[in-house]
Amino acid sequence: MASTQHANLHIDAALTNWAQEYTGQDDNLIGLQLAPAIPVGKRSDKYWVHGAEKYELVETARAPGAQYGEVKWAKSSDSYFCEGHGLKAIVPDEDMKNADVEVDPAKDALSVPLSMMKLAEEKAIADLAFSTAEFTQTSALAAADRWDVDTSDIIDQVDDAKATVRGKVGREPNVMAVGYDVFRELRKRAEIRKVIFGLNAAEQMPTEAQVAEALGLEKLLVGRAVYYSAANTFTNIWGKFAFIGCVESNATSRSIAPMKSFGWTGEGPRYATRGPVWDDDTKSWKWYVDDYRDLKKASLYAAYLYSTVVS
Repeated sequence: MASTQHANLHIDAALTNWAQEYTGQDDNLIGLQLAPAIPVGKRSDKYWVHGAEKYELVETARAPGAQYGEVKWAKSSDSYFCEGHGLKAIVPDEDMKNADVEVDPAKDALSVPLSMMKLAEEKAIADLAFSTAEFTQTSALAAADRWDVDTSDIIDQVDDAKATVRGKVGREPNVMAVGYDVFRELRKRAEIRKVIFGLNAAEQMPTEAQVAEALGLEKLLVGRAVYYSAANTFTNIWGKFAFIGCVESNATSRSIAPMKSFGWTGEGPRYATRGPVWDDDTKSWKWYVDDYRDLKKASLYAAYLYSTVVS
């Protein structure tokens, strides 16, 4: 039977800090910018849902001696439960002892489950964001209206989506999320380049920030993350849709956002690392990565979804 050195069953602060900073595909991940992370102290609880009471027009005039007008604030709520996610990395003792000074077997081994867990979260956010069953303010673009053909009007389509969301939540969308294939077409389009570079468009490709400004948005998020789907084949996590949403920068349980990612901090920060733990049966050291989260659709009306915007 394998024995465990229980003294080593603790959160490794150094490796946990490294896990927070570890890049891997981090530069390609956009999910938590679209579904803001909300740290919570309880694994399950209720959270407040944004109400419209601040936008109501009421009579505020008051005569001397008259009663003050009374206002009511919304108490709408929903619930979350942060499901546990975890993987482990195993390093044989022989590899640890044989490693060169500049090699860190623990970090090398941990980079694999850490990347897998972050990629799984990204995929979950992408699947929710690009689901027409979940976000039903949506339009399926006909072939002639898609963003890879000259007959479409991207700027008007994005503007229409922004107006729809504004009419529902009182705030104009500030973010659009697209996949890599969509961004490739966006930056080629003459109407986009004309707004950015003028009539005599330079022979250069606009940046994400420039395309966002041309569309009247604060930010364009381009999902470049991929996963290994078959031999010698990598598949995009973010597909050929466009998600236009209002995501307030000061993320709280009551702020406006189409999605939120609640993360339980009761057992340490996100992607906390425990170990090393010794296993006699395999003569190996083990490190564990833990995360507790719940991805919620927080506001149906805070987003507009265009499906299949490129062929």
